[in-house]
Amino acid sequence: MNESNAKQHVKEVTPRWHRFSLRSLMIALLFLGPISAWVYDHYFSDIYAGVVFEEFEAVGGINSDDADHVVQLLHDNRIPNIVEGSRIYGIPVPPKHVERAIRIVETDSKRRNYWFEPVSQ
Repeated sequence: MNESNAKQHVKEVTPRWHRFSLRSLMIALLFLGPISAWVYDHYFSDIYAGVVFEEFEAVGGINSDDADHVVQLLHDNRIPNIVEGSRIYGIPVPPKHVERAIRIVETDSKRRNYWFEPVSQ
């Protein structure tokens, strides 16, 4: 393919590619938007219903590298949580879930070999 054929080929492909890309994006937003809203409404929102964040108590601390995993671990166990920090992350949960959350994270940290420092009870 010589240079003029390559330029002509690019001119022909580019508009079609843009139409395809825009169409794909529109379809993805059309289907993924409602799906993600449904997942949030049916998976997360009910575990946070009636929760007063100001009453959360500390469970312990973890490294920042493990924060996403611990958030998901607690969500999977239906425990509302706010994991936040910078290098060391604190794990606050509602008072009625503190002991259970400590057991869950402590067991998981030993199994997956990450640092977890529980608060003293």
